[in-house]
Amino acid sequence: MATTLRDARCTAARLACGVIVLAHGAHAQGQTQTQTPAVAAAQPSQGAAPLFTPTLRAQISHSDNATQTTSSRRQSDTIVSISPGVSLAYRGANSTVTGQMQLSSVNYLGNTQADRLLPNGRLALHTEVARQGWGLDASVAADQVKSQFTSAPSASVSTADTYTNTRVQVSPFLERALDAQTLLRARLERTQLHSTANSDGLSNRPNTHTNGASLNISRRPSRAGYALSARYQDTQADGQAQSIYVQRLVKGTALYALSPELEVGLVLGRESNQALLQQFRDTVKGAQLDWRPSQRTQVKALVEERFFGRSWEAEASHRTPMLSLGLSSNRQISTYTSPVGNGLVTGGSTQALLDALLSSRIPDEAERSKAVNDMITQRNLPRQLGSTRDLYDLNAQVRQATVARAALMGTRSVLLVSAGQTMSRPLAGDAFSSLLGPGNETRERYADTQINHRMTPSTTLTMGLRISRARILNTLLGTTTSSRETGMRLSLSSMLSPRTQLVGGLRRQRTVISTSGEAITENVVFAGLEHRF
Repeated sequence: MATTLRDARCTAARLACGVIVLAHGAHAQGQTQTQTPAVAAAQPSQGAAPLFTPTLRAQISHSDNATQTTSSRRQSDTIVSISPGVSLAYRGANSTVTGQMQLSSVNYLGNTQADRLLPNGRLALHTEVARQGWGLDASVAADQVKSQFTSAPSASVSTADTYTNTRVQVSPFLERALDAQTLLRARLERTQLHSTANSDGLSNRPNTHTNGASLNISRRPSRAGYALSARYQDTQADGQAQSIYVQRLVKGTALYALSPELEVGLVLGRESNQALLQQFRDTVKGAQLDWRPSQRTQVKALVEERFFGRSWEAEASHRTPMLSLGLSSNRQISTYTSPVGNGLVTGGSTQALLDALLSSRIPDEAERSKAVNDMITQRNLPRQLGSTRDLYDLNAQVRQATVARAALMGTRSVLLVSAGQTMSRPLAGDAFSSLLGPGNETRERYADTQINHRMTPSTTLTMGLRISRARILNTLLGTTTSSRETGMRLSLSSMLSPRTQLVGGLRRQRTVISTSGEAITENVVFAGLEHRF
């Protein structure tokens, strides 16, 4: 939810004051608990205490192309953003709450764009009834995406040519052991997506939602085992009487353990799919592999023949205390609201890479999550590597993603690398164009590298380079648009205190779009202060 406010500075100031008040209350409560250890010791433990950290970030940046246009129309501006937020890392006996969320007031002093309030981040809840198997997963996420797949990305905090996507997911579940080797899983899912234009010239996007249900019974093989599953998923858009995509899938898997480390399976099932007015029915056939040669190495793969061709999900990973490696590939049907299946691999999350590195050092999930967030903040690391382009298409798509990622952590340095390719095409041809607009075929290839070096105990240098090539083909008009993107970043951060960090640096972004042939460049100088209460 993005809000147009010319007095956004006042709103952000009120939010910042609210964060400070909350932080003061949390700090006072922590002091009270510290001063009365006898009372705390006398009470029975109810799980871990909440790790609630209010944050406040202020940044000023100057861009020589704040509107991301060609050189003949570029306008410079100074941008001030104030971002109160919260970081959560809680793990109790039966519940976990993790994530970060910020609400940024973005103010353009030169009035090249309208001021906005922009939410950004993700919070996730997992809770269950003790020893009953019932529980609930829920999450809320918000981010900003460009309006076009080939749009020039911004090197500054920008509202130009963007939408804010707010995604809410609620999923009650049941997970219960029927015996020592047999497990029953059932889940209901509801996902809602709300898109808000951040620029006055952008058209409105309809809200969409997905309803789903799944049932799975599996028996782990001592030698032989099985898995039976059924899944239903329905995606709809506001204002459309017909569902965008409906999937019904039933399948069984015969499992066999060749050794304690290696398990294979054969898959057979039946599926019925509806994309708008078209029906697709077919037999599902496939095979799967799960190989765990050690606690630090894993290879998993599932390959199936589906009505749209071959689909797969594959992942290989290896980690040591200093190195994390991963290779993932996925091809399946997806909608803009929610991927159909287990989701697409589109890049490398910095949190996931660092989490794998620290898993052997910090076994507790909540403590490890806090340590990862602290490392990202203190070392000024990016939170996301890899694909950053957003493909908006209400049509059901066949999407494919392959990504290799690595993280290397030394005594004073951290290296993060992600490289891969994403592709998509419409599920079917022109039958969709009259209702949802033309389907598009897209491809992006990218490489993203970040190097972080601790120069002194309190000073850190970060350098980053990103290269991307994107192409989109309009299947109705037969036109192709491509873009080439190069982004560079250099920043220096200094810890003024254990909870306060000063950051400054340079960013440069250059994008060439084939339709015009002209380069869109942006150079940004920025400085900011972040405090964790």
